[in-house]
Amino acid sequence: MQKCKICECEFDDFEVMYEINTGFEDEYIECFNCHVEAMEYSITTCNSCGEYFSGEHLKINSVNGEQEICPYCDEIWCD
Repeated sequence: MQKCKICECEFDDFEVMYEINTGFEDEYIECFNCHVEAMEYSITTCNSCGEYFSGEHLKINSVNGEQEICPYCDEIWCD
């Protein structure tokens, strides 16, 4: 059975799980309660593709040098 990385609660077949950093070495899942809290301080979502990830995964925009490109869809991320 899968567990939330943050609070370690076990998921049943009906609970909502949020996948964070999908495809990266630090990929994990979290429960709804932990996800709501994490959206306040540690993770973000891309407005273009909807993926959830940690800010350190943002790519550098070669035009302006800012770390603002989504690691999934390569669009400019907005929070």
